[in-house]
Amino acid sequence: MKLCYYTMRRTLTILIVSVIILSLLITLYVWRGITPEESAERVIKIYSCTEISSPGVYSIASDLKSTGVCLKVSASNVIIDGNGFLVGGGEYGIYVMEAVNVSILDLRIRGSDFGIYIKDSKDVWLNNIKVENCGKIGIVLASVSDSGLENITLRGNGAGLVIVGNEKDVDTYLLPGEFKEEDEKSTRIIVLNVFSSENNIDGIFLYNTVEAILRNCTSNSNSGGIYLFYSKNIVIENCSAADNEFVGVMLDNCNYCQVKNSIVRRNAGGIRLDYSNHCVLEGNVAEDNLSDGIVVWRESSNNKVLRNVIRGGEHGLRIIKSNNNLIEGNVISSSSRCDICVGPGLHNTFINNKYVTMKEVEEVYEKPKEEK
Repeated sequence: MKLCYYTMRRTLTILIVSVIILSLLITLYVWRGITPEESAERVIKIYSCTEISSPGVYSIASDLKSTGVCLKVSASNVIIDGNGFLVGGGEYGIYVMEAVNVSILDLRIRGSDFGIYIKDSKDVWLNNIKVENCGKIGIVLASVSDSGLENITLRGNGAGLVIVGNEKDVDTYLLPGEFKEEDEKSTRIIVLNVFSSENNIDGIFLYNTVEAILRNCTSNSNSGGIYLFYSKNIVIENCSAADNEFVGVMLDNCNYCQVKNSIVRRNAGGIRLDYSNHCVLEGNVAEDNLSDGIVVWRESSNNKVLRNVIRGGEHGLRIIKSNNNLIEGNVISSSSRCDICVGPGLHNTFINNKYVTMKEVEEVYEKPKEEK
């Protein structure tokens, strides 16, 4: 009787899951304005670079090469299936502007100035895309909301992934100009399983961005690893940054951000807070970073540094010109100068940390050279 009950329960569960999956598929088609019966008939094959100015499902049917913009998307409710083909050359591989509900799937881009450039758009989703050797930036999101990226590889570009508040921020980033907070933001962005490596500037860069999640992302062997400037409510979780020339994870002028359960190894610096407040660094591993495992610097206050493991480097955990931070439950060892290094006259709270040396040190921090 019990076996029969569990068999019936398992069968019912499978049926419920199947119904949910079917409902989601139907919802996706309807959301895009396409019914399952119509989808096969409405697929438009793409054999050359073109502008997509009407809604529909577009299927790339060959490699494409451009001297300008290869695929320009100026319509909403568009799906582009790359079928694994290569888009290359020109200024933009794909350029999306003022569009809603655009999906770009299963595509390779190589050798453009900008691989994918999306601006002033909403509900844009990128999945299973590889962008390599683009001269300026692999993927740009400028003034974009409610959008996401998943399963993205960025290698050998000028910069990997850049998310900014508006198009002027892109110029500021590349020229470079002075970073400052702007009213226009990119908002509600999800970044999952992005691998960014060997880019000349940063692997992942967010500027004037609000409410974003970076999860299971890797940024290795770039100039900078994962950098946040003038951003708020960002979560970096289960990510890694290794062998970057400058800092692995940088938060500069950021508020209410979190770096959790991430690994930073063999960078010039591990995790760094500058002018950032109400942030949480929790459960991270910082190992063999040259200068600092974690540094809280330049008027960063009301932050929490909790249960991190820090090993190696010149300084383990360093607090410079920053007050009212909570440092609790960290395990710090094998630092060449001091495991916990605190600037003179500061007021921070230290609870249940494990370390060998704790010293008061003057500010000895060589500012990194400009990246750009």
